[in-house]
Amino acid sequence: MNQIHIQNNNGVVNTGTVRTIENRVTVIHQTDAALADQLKALTEAIINSPALDQTQKQQAADLITEVVDDVARPPQQRRSRAVMMAITNALGQVLAHAADLYTLWEAVQKHLPG
Repeated sequence: MNQIHIQNNNGVVNTGTVRTIENRVTVIHQTDAALADQLKALTEAIINSPALDQTQKQQAADLITEVVDDVARPPQQRRSRAVMMAITNALGQVLAHAADLYTLWEAVQKHLPG
């Protein structure tokens, strides 16, 4: 259902990371299908982006993993606002290297809890 499609990954992003994101997006989909779809689209765009280098893709994937992990948790188990702000700011900095990715990120960020 929420499988992330990767084109020409060539091992750039750890497949375990991708599976973790897919699993969390499936959980998010149960309560907020629109947000889950946006997170899936953003993840695919990051992994398939020619604008990011290998290191940037893995950093972005790692940060997306933290975001989806937090969103998939019940509200009382989520990280503090300060921690999530640091994570989302770091992700924004990585994605700022590609205007299209940053635009997708801004759209997603508006719908994140907290």
